[in-house]
Amino acid sequence: METGPKKERKVSLGTVPDFAYQGEGMRLSGVTPGSPAEQAGMKEGDVIVRLNALPIKGLKDLSDVLKTMKAGDKASVVFLREGKEMKVEVEVKER
Repeated sequence: METGPKKERKVSLGTVPDFAYQGEGMRLSGVTPGSPAEQAGMKEGDVIVRLNALPIKGLKDLSDVLKTMKAGDKASVVFLREGKEMKVEVEVKER
């Protein structure tokens, strides 16, 4: 089976994944200063569960969705903070 060239992720939300997290979604261990995630008010401990209406079960899902986007695209991010669902709109930036 032949596969095409591996698609590279060109954009970023500026989230820092919590690699120790074992639950559903992608928990943040922080955000990059000045990043779209920081500007949207996201912070350590938030758990991203949907990006552009697509379920995010872990880091790979988040990365796969970001691979389909280009700098300047708007993204709808649904995340959990202390058990409450929150939604923000961000503009992804070049990585």
